[in-house]
Amino acid sequence: MSDAPASLSFRVLGSGSRGNATLIRYRQGEATRHILIDCGLSPRAVRLRMAEPSAVAPAAAAPVRAGGGSPRSAPARPFVPDAIVLTHLDHDHLQPGWLTVAACSGVPIYLHRRHRTRALQQGVSGSLLRLFEDVLEPVPGLSLEPLLFSHDELGTVGFVVEGASRRLGFATDLGHPPEHLFDRFRNLSALAIESNYDPDLQLSSGRPAFLVRRIMGGGGHLSNAQAAAAAHRIATATDALSAVVALHLSRQCNHPDLVRRSFRQHAASVASRLIVSDQARPTPWIDVPPADRGPHAEPFPMTAAGRAVPSLFDA
Repeated sequence: MSDAPASLSFRVLGSGSRGNATLIRYRQGEATRHILIDCGLSPRAVRLRMAEPSAVAPAAAAPVRAGGGSPRSAPARPFVPDAIVLTHLDHDHLQPGWLTVAACSGVPIYLHRRHRTRALQQGVSGSLLRLFEDVLEPVPGLSLEPLLFSHDELGTVGFVVEGASRRLGFATDLGHPPEHLFDRFRNLSALAIESNYDPDLQLSSGRPAFLVRRIMGGGGHLSNAQAAAAAHRIATATDALSAVVALHLSRQCNHPDLVRRSFRQHAASVASRLIVSDQARPTPWIDVPPADRGPHAEPFPMTAAGRAVPSLFDA
């Protein structure tokens, strides 16, 4: 029996309007478990991106097994996670090919109860569904505490992912940052949060007015400034965030440089630890270290002079 300490890490395999998938790896003793948070990339794309050693453009590589091994010698078969956990059911978060993989392999699909009817309408087998409303444990020792967000009609779900005193906050397709986000995203070791659009690019994009209103109206997505301000406020409720990952950048209305600029302006305390995810490239594996202390008493972002930063959460 191995006495190796438990570890928690994650890798954003791709994030954007053309597909979202984040792989969580939890090691405890001799067991290594993998869960996918969202599976908006095809099974083949996930398999190929898992073979990439770092955040570089995917090459024409052979597949790899989840447990490692040489990419050249690994069999060409789908990667099969231990569980799939969905934030919601939009096409960029659930690719139909995963329904076949799950059906053939018996992989459970965890879904909030409010999305059950839509899931069945989209062809998700009821026998594979594991419905939740409260904390779930998709693999032994790893818990996910759900948080509900306002995004379109049915909303989405974010999570506090916790195992072996390591805590990751995961939130995408938020609409706006609600107060309970800050209540629960405390004592985190790492944060992954949506940073979808630049307001100036959004307003000048030529998109239909109804779509712009949907995105910017509090029930769509977070702007860069909202994401940065939220990350700064979350950072005040933890000892230190080892990494902050920006998710779900709009291809038309955003750019990594604009995200970085916004974080330097509104979240200078964590800007040096920012990793901007990409639609076509995976991030490196990001380790989630232990969260060693409880939340700070002051929940609001403050300037160096001690004055409250103007709120961007309703912008």
